[in-house]
Formats: sequence, C-alpha cells, structure tokens
Amino acid sequence: MIEARNKEELQDYIEALLERKEADDLEFKSAAGGFPGNFWDTYSAFANTDGGTIIFGVVEKHGQFFLDSLTDEQIEKYKKDFWNNVNNRSTVNFNLMKTDDVTVEEYRGHKFMTFYIPRAKRDQRPIYRTTQPYNGTFKRNHEGDYKCTEKEVQRMFADADTSYPVDSRILTNYTMDDIDVVSVRQYRQLFSLAKPDHPWLAETDFELIRKLGGYRKTEVQVKKDSHWLEC
Repeated sequence: MIEARNKEELQDYIEALLERKEADDLEFKSAAGGFPGNFWDTYSAFANTDGGTIIFGVVEKHGQFFLDSLTDEQIEKYKKDFWNNVNNRSTVNFNLMKTDDVTVEEYRGHKFMTFYIPRAKRDQRPIYRTTQPYNGTFKRNHEGDYKCTEKEVQRMFADADTSYPVDSRILTNYTMDDIDVVSVRQYRQLFSLAKPDHPWLAETDFELIRKLGGYRKTEVQVKKDSHWLEC
C-alpha cells in the first residue's frame, strides 16, 4: 500500500503519484464537487482486500492525473464528513481508521487529502457500506471496486466466526477415501523427524489423523415418523 508519511520524501512521492495510474491499492478522486459518494465503495473494497490509499484532489484528464487543489474550507468540511460517516453504522459497519490515517498534504501550492485504508482483520470482515452486507460489500480487482456475491459475503462471515474456526468444522459427506495419502505420508515423515519416539508414530494413518484432530464424527439427529433418532 502506498504511503507518504515521510515529509522529506513527499516531493518525490507526489511526482511519482502523478505519473502512476490507478491500481489495486490506489484510487484518485477529484472531490471538487463535494465528498465523493463512492468513497465508501472503495473503503469497503480496500478493507476487504489488501488495503489501499484514496487521494482527494487529483483529477484525471485524457488519461493523465493532475492535482485539482482543495480549498481549506473543503478540507475542513471533508474531514468532518469523513469522521462523522466512518463512525456512523448507517454509512459503514466498522471504523478501521486512526487519526493519522487521514492527512493533508501540499505540493507546489496544491492541497490534497490522503486516506490510508488498512486491510481489515479476518474477524472484522466483511466491511460493508450501509446496513446491508449482502448489497454493500465490495472487493478490489485491478483498478475497480466490485460488489461481492452473496457466497463471498457468507464466506467472510464464516471466516470471522472465531468461536467456530474453519479448521475445526466437520465437512459433510467426506470419508478417509478423500484423504491425500501422499500428504499424510509426508506429514508422518516430518513428525518422525521432530519426535522420533512419539507413540503415535506406531498408529495407522487413520488413528494418527484422528489423534491429531484431523478426523472426527458427530452425532446427527434425524426425525422419522415424528420421533428423533440418534445417528
């Protein structure tokens, strides 16, 4: 993610910025006509992907980018708009930002704003705008923000559930026949090198996997003729 927090390198940063096109981790927005409404799409997309930087005060003309220069009044208003909305769950569900993640920079008489959006932690995702996760969750692909599918959002919610980790969940309709025998053999060799006297090494592959927590069964209740049966 691009950052320009070292003021001594700011001039080089700005010059490089104006030569660079938008990418996975960089988004330019003019903001000359007001706080951009699609800011929150990009906030969501960066947070759900790998983080990124949003720049206010840069305009695109004929494929090139120029500093559009924000006034002091605009900057103060945008700061207020941003902090009011990032802490408003009707706008976005989670505030990932710290005070120093929003900066005002000046270059050759032009002022612009920089927002450093961090990547959300697994237990914070999905980050979505409004109060509708299935209609307001975005991801970043190349230079654009794309709305996540319902399955992608469900996967984020599942990954975020630390009380029920993915690695501990039982997969239905799988048996030992689905286990990669080569991987088990390689693991057994590594285990043997690390703990050559461990008693589990004498077990069969099935028992070794079971003792390691890689295989277990759960009881399922099935209703038949108005009665519950244990399976």
